[in-house]
Amino acid sequence: MASSKWIFLPVLVLVVAGCAAPPAPPPKQAEKIIEEPIDFSKRARLEDGPEGARLIFPDGLLFDTNVANLTIEASKNVDVCQFIIEKARGTIVVEGHTDATGVRARNEELSRKRAETVRAALIERKVAPSRIEVRALAATKPVVPNASTPEELAQNRRAEIIFRGETVASLSAPYGCGAPPVRRSVMVDVIPPPVVNEPSAMERLGQDIKKATSKILGD
Repeated sequence: MASSKWIFLPVLVLVVAGCAAPPAPPPKQAEKIIEEPIDFSKRARLEDGPEGARLIFPDGLLFDTNVANLTIEASKNVDVCQFIIEKARGTIVVEGHTDATGVRARNEELSRKRAETVRAALIERKVAPSRIEVRALAATKPVVPNASTPEELAQNRRAEIIFRGETVASLSAPYGCGAPPVRRSVMVDVIPPPVVNEPSAMERLGQDIKKATSKILGD
């Protein structure tokens, strides 16, 4: 009788193992839209001017020395101003500037390339190319004196944007001096709440087999 117990026991163990609940599936992911506030005043400001509203960045729309590519921060500045760009309806003038280092001809070429870079950034943001005018001003309109330190001269390597015929009021409403929050999507885990159900037929069978196993081992 004892030998029959030990023959029957592995069979019961395999059956019980087969009745065990399957592992919980990994949590599913779903897309969630979040809104992030923007402190526009730290990125840019609008000023009324003779031609129209001028978009000015506190540190300029900065470029590295001798290059026309936007820095990462400059690109973020343009993104923050998206709501202004979308409201403008007339001509947009992009002015390219350099510091006074180097020869004048080189600076004129560089300032034009910088303005063209910003023009391309505006086109990427759905502004019609025919609406954008480019000016290459080289070092003729510095923000700080051209005899300043290298760190200060960085402010002269910039581009400024003029919205011809617009005013601060026409471009900033309804947000005033602020900016609408940025909406972006993120993927988040969605873990469903645990479901408490009555034991299934297979689970009840497993429980009965466990009881039978205990009885056999205890005889």
